[in-house]
Amino acid sequence: MLPHLLHSPALLAAMAALLIVAWALGYFGSTFEGRWRRRFNDERRFYAQYRDETDRLNIEKTQRIAELEAQKNVLSQEVVRLRSEAAAAAEAIAAPIPAAASNAEAAPVAVHQAPVSAPAPAAELPITTDMVAADSEPLPHPTEPDSGPQTAEAMLPPAAAIALPVAAEIMSHPNILPHVETVATPEPSPTHDEEQLEALLPEPEATDHHPPEAHPVAADAGDGAAIVAEQDHAPATTEAEAEAEAVDDHEAVTIDSETAELTRIRGIDAKIAAGLASLGVRKIEDIEKLSAEDEKSIEIHLNLKPGQIATDQWRLQAALIGSGEDDHALPEAVMTHHD
Repeated sequence: MLPHLLHSPALLAAMAALLIVAWALGYFGSTFEGRWRRRFNDERRFYAQYRDETDRLNIEKTQRIAELEAQKNVLSQEVVRLRSEAAAAAEAIAAPIPAAASNAEAAPVAVHQAPVSAPAPAAELPITTDMVAADSEPLPHPTEPDSGPQTAEAMLPPAAAIALPVAAEIMSHPNILPHVETVATPEPSPTHDEEQLEALLPEPEATDHHPPEAHPVAADAGDGAAIVAEQDHAPATTEAEAEAEAVDDHEAVTIDSETAELTRIRGIDAKIAAGLASLGVRKIEDIEKLSAEDEKSIEIHLNLKPGQIATDQWRLQAALIGSGEDDHALPEAVMTHHD
């Protein structure tokens, strides 16, 4: 019966369906497996490349560090060599200096002896024909002692050769050698100097002495009334000038009612109140809140005397006015200052 069933169409259809399903499962299973496997292989290759790159960078860094250390060692050796050469050169330069100094010190001694050996009164002796003949014969001889110093200067170091003529000139100066007699020049007489000074100085003008002698002349004349009149007239002019200045200082200044309250403080007039208003100080409370720096600034801007605000005690007066005690207790310093 089984062989008969195998040839039935239903069984064949079922077997075909099973084969298709199995083939589909195998196909999809192999596809998914290959995809994950490829991803795994890609990740493994990526990490392998990353590891190789990291190793390569580390090797390059190590090599660079070794190269820099080698360069550092070479530079350190070069610095040490240059320092040693500089020290040796400095010692070589400093070594000849004491010898040159000693030669320069020894050179003036020979120059100092030359003027002493030459007798000064020889020029004053009478000159005879025998002496002239004796002096005229040995003309070549002065060249012989000159050859000695020339060879000595040639043998000296450059510093001593330069210092020798300078030292000779200094030591041969009459002010340096007190033992060498020098001819003193006659000093001019005092009368001659006075005449020269009078000739050079300009003549004084007569107008320079008249103003201070105006009052003594009147005193010598004995005119006492004129002196009294002049003394009385001078204060009058000064008082008139002071009154004119006071009028100019106290000219009418227009201020508002708020700023006029500031004039209740002794030492503040309308002009000062207007100046305070221009600086932003318009109320009694503003005066009370002033600081020491503000006082100095106000004194500078309003051309007040230094310390005038503190002397007049503006802040204390403002505090008394604010408390209503301005009519009962005014500061004694302010009263005495204004009285």
